[in-house]
Amino acid sequence: GWDRIENMLWRVDHGELDGYNAEHIFIMAGTNNVFRDTNEEIADGVIELVRQIRIRQPKARIHIVRIYPRRGVEERLRKLNDRLEEKAAGMKNVDIVNVDSVLTGSDGKIIESLFNDGCHPNSAGYERVANVYEKYLTR
Repeated sequence: GWDRIENMLWRVDHGELDGYNAEHIFIMAGTNNVFRDTNEEIADGVIELVRQIRIRQPKARIHIVRIYPRRGVEERLRKLNDRLEEKAAGMKNVDIVNVDSVLTGSDGKIIESLFNDGCHPNSAGYERVANVYEKYLTR
């Protein structure tokens, strides 16, 4: 819990991906940086994480998962995720996974019944998320 981008970078730099030949890597990073870092710092950190993973897993398709929406900061996260997408545009063998549409209503706010605590999806929320992820694995 409370893993931040810098923790993930440290683990990648210290062998976490050694010995693997991954086809797909889903990166879920940044939510725990939201209340301490700027959008720009978070987006830059995720892009650096992608670069470091690419060095170690050159054949893998990297899927950057937009930070899941969470209660009270939905608008900020939309802006942050949009900035992240801008920075990732044009990166080879990288795509963006967006689960916002399955976790938020037409008003852009989270669907409360899909979350345990306004941040972490419950089983119904994760079922919706899994359906989105599956599309990236079967392409």
